[in-house]
Amino acid sequence: MKRGREEADEELKRFEQFCRQFAYSPEKSVKVKNPPPVEEEKTQSELEDAPFVAPYPNRYREKYSSPCPNCFKNSLVCPHNQEKRLRLLIIGHNPSEHAWKNGNMYSNPTNRMWKILTGTFCEGSEYKGVIDPSMTIDDQNQLPSRYGIGFTDLGTVPGNQSDKFTKQELAQWKIDLYDRLTRHLGRVCKQEHNDPKCSLLCHSPRIVLFSGKKQFVDLFAKPPKVAMGFQQVLPDDWPLSPQIKVYVCPSSSGRVVMKKEDIMKYYCEVFEAYNSLFFVCYNELNYK
Repeated sequence: MKRGREEADEELKRFEQFCRQFAYSPEKSVKVKNPPPVEEEKTQSELEDAPFVAPYPNRYREKYSSPCPNCFKNSLVCPHNQEKRLRLLIIGHNPSEHAWKNGNMYSNPTNRMWKILTGTFCEGSEYKGVIDPSMTIDDQNQLPSRYGIGFTDLGTVPGNQSDKFTKQELAQWKIDLYDRLTRHLGRVCKQEHNDPKCSLLCHSPRIVLFSGKKQFVDLFAKPPKVAMGFQQVLPDDWPLSPQIKVYVCPSSSGRVVMKKEDIMKYYCEVFEAYNSLFFVCYNELNYK
């Protein structure tokens, strides 16, 4: 009987030894160098407060700050680069099908915005842009952090024909735009001083450029006659500071029939105001 028990104990020891080789050991665990970051699950309130990002696999997004490559590629709200007060916010009408998929505003090959910004649209030293002429449209994500230039649209619905949308849709777009702009100001406020009593208006972009007359006129209850250039009359319910400079420029669409020089002179007026801000507010803005 004793012998049988000893044999059983010995067999149990061998079994335990066999199992031990499969047990977890910190010394034997595989260490992964630079593991990929784990995306934190965002709360509903955080998602509602975030800038607009089109659903994957589309890459269109509002650009109040520069999205990191990973977030841009995967159509994620980017928490890695915080929003600052912009020097220039460009407001378009709505994204083209190309921009909706590509993720870069004005990326349709026939659109001339990028050439306007780089100063390569029109010959002549008087038609300078505001960004490095060697930059390509794929460098657009750098503009918020490098130049303080952001992008958004009246509507966040893709389409190549702006006149196909109804008055009811445009009215809803206006409400949505105002809400998105106000939330942008709130996010900037949280970064700068997080004052619950702040009116948020002090965080407005210093200059707003409407890249087309239609999206500006659509903000008024009664559409006024609007001339190109600096705007002295703003909508009654304008959500940004009334002290900022607002300009309306010709659409950069390739469908616009205007001389290049005539188009560029309005943008140059904006760029002159932009460049003057750089010297006056460089230390405050801290854009390099």
